[in-house]
Amino acid sequence: MKKIKRNEYVTGGNVPVRYRIEDIPLMRRQYHPGQKLILKFPRFIGYGKRYINEYKEYTVVATYPAYVSVLDSYSHRTSFQYVDLEHRVVKR
Repeated sequence: MKKIKRNEYVTGGNVPVRYRIEDIPLMRRQYHPGQKLILKFPRFIGYGKRYINEYKEYTVVATYPAYVSVLDSYSHRTSFQYVDLEHRVVKR
């Protein structure tokens, strides 16, 4: 895995929006333990580009330098990188 250097752009998965590595500490300040998040996930229907958004509620458990750890309604722990999380968040 390639190490990210300063002033390099980071992309979140398939998302074309780019962030610099210096933006990640600013993103980290937006999340704190106990905070409720609503995230959207596209769910594709059949073939083609048709999809509907599926919304899920999560609770922030811990924040780390590179990612945030969250719990869903079934108490399954998951983690998201900050760049990916910025694209999925609907409500903080």
